[in-house]
Amino acid sequence: MKKILTLALLLLSGAVAMAQSAADYRAAAERGDAQAQFQLGQCYEKGLGVEIDSAAAVQWYTRAADQGDPDALYSLGLCYYYAIGVPEDLDKARAYLRKAIATGKLDTMKAYTANALMGLFGAE
Repeated sequence: MKKILTLALLLLSGAVAMAQSAADYRAAAERGDAQAQFQLGQCYEKGLGVEIDSAAAVQWYTRAADQGDPDALYSLGLCYYYAIGVPEDLDKARAYLRKAIATGKLDTMKAYTANALMGLFGAE
């Protein structure tokens, strides 16, 4: 029984921490911090400290992408490719993934994935 209570407390404390992180990200995101905007988009997409809201995730990704954030550009490309929070739009997906690749700042796995998706588009 003690293990169950301990686990429940750990889960609850994690949920509180995630909610606080989402609140912290929101404050910075509303001040225009692109990385915080991207992170808040992640919170909404994955339900970390907030309810899952794909449309809100896309809004925050867009704000960060407008500032050139490579992770936001990549995530937005995937949203348009997989119709997450927006209707499928392969032209927009391609454009955002190209911009993400062009930054040269994607980690290896994201760059590989973006390039693989570009291959599915028949891109040169």
